[in-house]
Amino acid sequence: MPEAERTALNSDAFHVFLHTNRPIRTPPNDIHVSTGWWAQTHDMRPFEKGTRNSKFSRDEFPYHSKFASHQAFKYQWLSKLSSGATLREPWMLMDTDTVVQCSAVELRARFAALGSPLVVGGEFQWWPKRDRQHDPWKVQAPPGIRYPNSGMLMGTRQGFANLEATFLSMPRYPCCAKFAGGRPTGHCHIDDQHCLQAALLLNLSLPWVIDSSASLFLNLLGVSKDEIESRDGRCYYKPTGRAPCVLHSNGKMAKLKMSQIFECMPANAWVVPAGSNMTASALFPATH
Repeated sequence: MPEAERTALNSDAFHVFLHTNRPIRTPPNDIHVSTGWWAQTHDMRPFEKGTRNSKFSRDEFPYHSKFASHQAFKYQWLSKLSSGATLREPWMLMDTDTVVQCSAVELRARFAALGSPLVVGGEFQWWPKRDRQHDPWKVQAPPGIRYPNSGMLMGTRQGFANLEATFLSMPRYPCCAKFAGGRPTGHCHIDDQHCLQAALLLNLSLPWVIDSSASLFLNLLGVSKDEIESRDGRCYYKPTGRAPCVLHSNGKMAKLKMSQIFECMPANAWVVPAGSNMTASALFPATH
């Protein structure tokens, strides 16, 4: 790692990690961003779909993404990049199709209020590879944000290390066990969100919480237009009365809601992906 980057990582700023090789917009002064792409420094051929040396069959990959195995290594990328750096905790690993409307101080305060070394963003639907015989995710009070989404995680060093240790215990990672009837099967699937969910189910002693009140994170898939309102110069989620710190346009249909977010977000909000204008199609193209 270049010395300048190492010095920046050792700063007191709030640290955000974006596993991407795409351009992003400049963050606020109180946030330091690290970007990168695991495949730039690792031979991914054994993990890629359709290659002669692939360790996995085609049906173990998602049909919609040839980069699924690349993205699944974002947790390992974070682990390697943060190793040896004296980062102020917590830090955040998140996707780029996001808007941040909180300061570093507020991000830290809301994380502390949730009382866990690892906070996972939640959503209303379970995907991919739902276990149709058994739903292990705890029923939450309305609005029902209960299923783990891998697009936004915040944790301490130990919180992320606990998660990484579970990944390392999986013999075929990044192909992670499918579940049936609440039990892991001999079949596996490659997807960063599926692997996160598998890790949480395989290691029941892993300390984590889901952000069911949308205090830190709001995944927009499943959120209706009338549930978002402008108040005090920020976007609020009416069912919980909170102004989520990070709004994530997860899924194709959620990206359409970004035009509404652009109208209610504060003028100093950090719109993460680089784009030529304030439209969902320009700011949120298909990325990896």
